[in-house]
Amino acid sequence: MKIKFAVKQMKSETKSIGSRNRRSLASVLLCLLVLSAVGRTAQADVVSGTNASAIVTPDSGQAALYPSTINASGFTGVVTGVRVTLHNVTHTFPGDYDILLVGPGGRSTVLMSDCGGNNALNNVTITFSDTGAALPVNSPITPGIYRPTNLGPAADAFPTIAGQSFAASMSVFNNISPNGAWSLYVVDDAQQDSGTIAGGWTLELTLAEFHNNTTITIPAGAPGVTQGPATPYPSQQAVSGLIGNVKKVRVTLQLTHTFPDDVDILLVAPNGQNAIIMSDVGADIDASNVLLTLDDAAASNLPDLGPLVTGTFKPTNIGAGDTFPAPAPAPAGTSALSVFNGINPNGTWSLYVVDDQGQDVGQIGGWFLSFDMEAPSLANLSTRLQVDTGANVLIGGLIVTGTQPKKVLLRAIGPSLPVAGALPDPTLEVRDGQGAVLWFNDDWQTGSGFPTQTAEIIATGAAPTNPLESAIIITLPANNAAYTAIVRGFNNQTGIGLVEAYDLDRTVNSRLGNISTRGQVQTGNNVLIAGTIVLGHPSQRVIVRAIGPSLPFGAANLQDPTLELRDGQGALIASNDNWADNQASEITATGIPPSNLLESSLVVTLPSAGAGYTAVVRGANNTTGIGLVEIYAIN
Repeated sequence: MKIKFAVKQMKSETKSIGSRNRRSLASVLLCLLVLSAVGRTAQADVVSGTNASAIVTPDSGQAALYPSTINASGFTGVVTGVRVTLHNVTHTFPGDYDILLVGPGGRSTVLMSDCGGNNALNNVTITFSDTGAALPVNSPITPGIYRPTNLGPAADAFPTIAGQSFAASMSVFNNISPNGAWSLYVVDDAQQDSGTIAGGWTLELTLAEFHNNTTITIPAGAPGVTQGPATPYPSQQAVSGLIGNVKKVRVTLQLTHTFPDDVDILLVAPNGQNAIIMSDVGADIDASNVLLTLDDAAASNLPDLGPLVTGTFKPTNIGAGDTFPAPAPAPAGTSALSVFNGINPNGTWSLYVVDDQGQDVGQIGGWFLSFDMEAPSLANLSTRLQVDTGANVLIGGLIVTGTQPKKVLLRAIGPSLPVAGALPDPTLEVRDGQGAVLWFNDDWQTGSGFPTQTAEIIATGAAPTNPLESAIIITLPANNAAYTAIVRGFNNQTGIGLVEAYDLDRTVNSRLGNISTRGQVQTGNNVLIAGTIVLGHPSQRVIVRAIGPSLPFGAANLQDPTLELRDGQGALIASNDNWADNQASEITATGIPPSNLLESSLVVTLPSAGAGYTAVVRGANNTTGIGLVEIYAIN
């Protein structure tokens, strides 16, 4: 059955867009109120909008309509996929085109740069999606689907936007709110040729709103004998494609019932967590096609005695002792949706609905889940270096941002490293910002004067593989507190060692906001190598610094450090020697530019989904000395 809703006394009816489940961005105020089977599937929503105004590029410089924008508003759920189509593209030298997409909040990706060479485009339509092939370097660009492709230098210049190394992947927009301005910046970066995107562009967003359109029929229960389980029981919704852990869940359902106080609803997550999100509310006042959004942040509870009305409310359970027939699990005793925070949302969610009294009946015309996902963070930080003695041991630093204490696993690795000259027996100590020793370990299966943590370390799944290596589990207060992990060789042994920090609790609001490591930078395998993994939202902006001349060790300092940033496959993302030579304004804007012009720095947006990255510090011309590498998350 198709159910019609009005919005703020508007008479127009929402128009669904067939089985492809697409909605116009212009109708977003209506789209949230449609839970009918028409235009809905059990998948995430796909919404689209077009700016059909021509984007004309001059002989050289920024295009007319700079930027060209499409605005989105009124959506719940986060972005899980983006496609952009450029309509009727013409250019006499497409290699001149640099095209940047910027989403709400400033995340950005280069759609194309320096592609297609001098093979003229004539009225060609191009779609960009991470599922496509790369654009050609010098071959003609034909109509089709391509992934974002940047074949030029790492840094592209867009007027009004600082030159930087932009991502070339739509994944940078995953898990952000879709609401706000989406902007397309087009420039021609060379003289003599010009072009136009005559048909403008279309933006398609896949949102983390997962809909179940099947009507749930609520029968009357038999008073004092049995409950009336709804049909289907449970109603289930598959969730897939979300990256990271849940920050927030909202539930929206369309209810009709002659005595809503009878209706009890239990929501169960894929991992078994559950909450009674609605029970014993609305009294005996008929509810007809009422659209209820349940959100922990709402201003008020669902009413106990008053009528149910369309709106946003806290999940509410007035009574106690509600039970649900099998196969429902036993209720966990909460109604707050925060019980789902921190879990992986992918899997099957179940909605168990019962009528706990007789005589009255109703239905839920459809329901959907929307998710906010956790913010990005740096995790599993590591640094490898030659460990000597005295001031030349391996010294790693951490800063914990946020307010809640952060539980971490720290490891000192040596004999299991696959390199010649590995440190045979590392020790590990943790110190606070004032230098006080918080914990010490030598050989992770022993206590070394502190309580033994063997079982707890094994339970993390990241226990060292060699008994001579060291590990510590510790909970560190946050509020930008700084900590130091120091790796030495037992009995002053030397060799290549690795220090690592693993984030063991991402449900708290604190994050590992910085890693810094100091030590003797040599040559070959003995350079300074720092690594990190980006979790949460699929991109994290960072500043990476290689410090030497400004360290307080005089002639022992690394006098001219160089810096490389590589991805998990070893491909070079960006490099720098002398930070002011490139990205000077962008680095300065972070507030922490290096203090010496010979030091190196990069500001880069790193796609996530658990992707790993490595920063390598060397001395220019194979010079050696004490150096420092730092990776800061920019939020």
